[in-house]
Order: sequence, then structure tokens, then C-alpha cells
Amino acid sequence: MGRTRNNGYGHAEGLYGDEFETTWLPAASAAAMKEAMDRAEAKFRHAKGIRERESAKASRSKEAGQLGRDVKAMQDAQERAIRGKRERLEHERQEREREEEEREQRRLERAREIVREREEKEREQRRLEKERERLREIERGKGKARQAVERATKEAQRAAVHRAQVEARERATAEAKERAERLLQKPGKGQILKQERRKHVRELLLQGQKLKCGLRTGRAAADSRERAAAAARVNQQKNENDLESFFSMGSRPSSAPRPRANSSMRTWDCRSAFSCFACLNVV
Repeated sequence: MGRTRNNGYGHAEGLYGDEFETTWLPAASAAAMKEAMDRAEAKFRHAKGIRERESAKASRSKEAGQLGRDVKAMQDAQERAIRGKRERLEHERQEREREEEEREQRRLERAREIVREREEKEREQRRLEKERERLREIERGKGKARQAVERATKEAQRAAVHRAQVEARERATAEAKERAERLLQKPGKGQILKQERRKHVRELLLQGQKLKCGLRTGRAAADSRERAAAAARVNQQKNENDLESFFSMGSRPSSAPRPRANSSMRTWDCRSAFSCFACLNVV
């Protein structure tokens, strides 16, 4: 621009002289002014563009920062919501697990209780069965004892009858002895009477020996029957005491023995032996 202006100015000075100052100089000034204005306007537009770009950049940076803060806040809110939801779900899961464990515990307790009740019922049934079996054994023992007592009673009755018969025989023997003594005290009436007396005495001796053997056998049988009756009474007493102790529910049974019934059997009477020996002395 300076070179062009100098060339024009020299050319005008060389060609036109004074005419340059009056005509071309104002035109050059206007062009220079216009060029300066254009440059200034270009600089202004350039500076304005720079300011606008910087402003836009700053605005974008500000918007980006705000957007970042908004995004971060939204992310934080989402994370808090997710964390809260996760915690709520975890709490619900733990609650469900706790309730399930409690239900399982109650179910196990109920199952154990059912097993205990069943075992208790089985034990009670076994105990009742044992008690019933014990009662049956006691009843069988009482039945056997009653049968033994009945047999012993019958034996005692037979022994009493036998003793009555023995006593009757003893009385008959005593009467025969008395008759024999009276016959011996009478005066003799000959050999026939003596023979009759001897025959009668021998018969009495034979009856005495038979009676002695019968008394021994009866004594042994009576002793055996008495022992059997005593054992039967003891067994019956024991069974009755067991039954009473069972039904008394813990009451202590009396240990004192019951009075024994008087036996109808007595010991062998020595009077029969005396009669037999008396008969032997007579002979």
C-alpha cells in the first residue's frame, strides 16, 4: 500500500505537478481512510469473533460444567436410589430368610413334639400292657392258689373223715381191749374159752397192726397235705398283697402275715400204739 501510494505520488509529482495537490491528494486520503477503516473493521470483526468464540467456549465450558454437575447429581441420585433399592431388597431378603428359618424351626419343634408324644404314648401303652399282664399273672396265680386251697381243703376234709374213721377204729380197739381184759379177768371155762380168747386177741393184734400202718400212712399224707395247704395259703397271701399294693397306688401293704386257719389234722395220737402194745402184752 505504501509503495503504491509513493509510486502514484511520484508519478503525479512528475507528470502533473501542482495539479496533484488539488485533485489526487484528497482522493488518496479518502482511500487510505477507507482502507484504515476496513482494517479496523476487520480487526473489530476478528476480535469480535475471538470474543464470541471465547464466550461460546466459556459458555460451553460453563454449560459442560453445569451439565457435568447435573449429570453427577443425577448419577448420585440414581446411585442413591439403586443403593436404597438394593438395601431394601437385601432387607426384604433377610426378613424372608428369617421368617423361613422361624417357620422351619417351628416345624422342627412340632415334629420333635409329635415324636415325643408318640414315644410317650408308646411308653404308656407298654406300661399299661405290662400292668395288664401283671394283673393277668396275679389273677392266674390267684386262680392257682384258689385251686390249691380248694384241693387242700378237700384233702383236709378227706383227712378229717379219715381221722374220724381212725378215731372210730381207735374207740373200737379200745372197746375190744376192754372186752379182752374183762374176758381175761373172768374164770376159765375150759380150753375152748382160752382158744377163743387167744383167737380174739390175735384178731385184735392184727387190727392194731393194720391200724398202726394206716395211721402212719395217714400221718404222712396229712403232713403232706398240710404243707401243700400252707404253701397255697402263703402263695395266695402274696398274690393278694401284690394285688392290693397295685390298686392302692403306692400305699404300703401290711407285711404282717394273716392268721392261718386251724388245721383239722392233728398229730398222730399215741393211744393207738398204746392199744397195740397192750394187746401184745395180753398175748
